[in-house]
Amino acid sequence: MAQDIIGEPVQKAILIPLIGLIQFILKHLISVELLNCDGQVIEVKRVNADKIDFVLNHLSKGLYIIKVITVNDIVYERVIIE
Repeated sequence: MAQDIIGEPVQKAILIPLIGLIQFILKHLISVELLNCDGQVIEVKRVNADKIDFVLNHLSKGLYIIKVITVNDIVYERVIIE
């Protein structure tokens, strides 16, 4: 299942629910941050590539925010773990 995240420069975000993985394919990616519903940073991945895998299977049920930072933009996406 592929989903687009609102905002340029995201090309693709692929959700693989059975293993709790989201794969981001972006241009000029700098970092991806995972925040809880209170805005606290849980995990940060800094990269120098156009693709990153973000594993979510260790998280408790609830609402999370993924903050994707690129050279040109910052995009937020909600993720619900059930």
